[in-house]
This record gives sequence, structure tokens and C-alpha cells, in this order.
Amino acid sequence: FLEDQLREVTAELGRSEAALTDFRSREQLFSPREKFQAQQSSLATLDMRLGELDADRRMYQSLLANLQDSTGANADELRALITAPDITTNPVISQLYTQLTQYQSTRDSLTTGKWRSTSTNPDVARLDQLIAGNQQRLVSAIRGHIVTMDARHEALAGIRKNNADAIAQLPRAESAE
Repeated sequence: FLEDQLREVTAELGRSEAALTDFRSREQLFSPREKFQAQQSSLATLDMRLGELDADRRMYQSLLANLQDSTGANADELRALITAPDITTNPVISQLYTQLTQYQSTRDSLTTGKWRSTSTNPDVARLDQLIAGNQQRLVSAIRGHIVTMDARHEALAGIRKNNADAIAQLPRAESAE
């Protein structure tokens, strides 16, 4: 009798293990608890990245607003904006800033010293126009960078929503298991 019971329980255990394996394969999870922990960790990482993007965006907008509020482009505020960590990695902005500093250096060379030129000199006037145009392109590029940050924020918020939805489904999967 006991041997029959043992065979029956062993067979039932084998069927249960096979059903659990099939369920885990179908649901693509090893353990709802482990998946929950991984999803929670992912949510925490996404929340932290979203917070960093928000803080960076506010900082860039504040610096850009200060730059635009000043009469002309204030060199100190422009330098503060350019040295911001995320901005320095943008090759367009770096190139525009390098070009701007070259124009300003050339203008300074023309307007200082013993044989300096006046602001009415055609070369100085042309450099003033180049500097102003370059500053406008630089401000536009920084605005574009902020728009890109907004797009990244939206994408991360979408991923966060998907992860939160997946977490909401885990109790059902755990019950089924």
C-alpha cells in the first residue's frame, strides 16, 4: 500500500514540477519574488535618473534664462552654461563655443594695443556680426539640447510606467504559480 502511495505521490510531484516549469517558461520568470525585486530596483534606478534629468533641465533653463536676460551674451553666464557637465559632451555646442571664443579673441586683438582699430572698422564690425550670430546659434543649440533632455525624460517615464504595470501583474502571476 505504501509503495503504491509513494509512486502516486512521486508521479503527482513530477506533474506539478513540469506544470511549474511550463508556467515559468510561459511567463518568462524564474520567481515572481525575484522578478518583483528586479523590477523594484529598476524603478528606483529610473526614478533617480528622472530626478537627475529634471534637475539638469531646471539648471540649464535657469542658466539660459540668465544668459538671455542679460544685454548681449554675458561671458561669465555663457561660460557657466558651457561648462555644465551634459552640455560639454554635445559636439555642436562645443564647436560653436570654440568658434565664438576664436571670434572674440580675434576681435580683442583688433581692438586692443597700440595700433588698435575702432568699432567702426569694417573688420571689427564684421567680427561683431559673426559674434552675435554665433551667440544666437549657440543659444539655439542649447535650447535644442534641453528639448532632447525633455524627449529622454518622456522616454524614461514611459519605461517607468511599463515597469510599474509589470509589477502590478506580478501578484497575479504569483497566485497562479
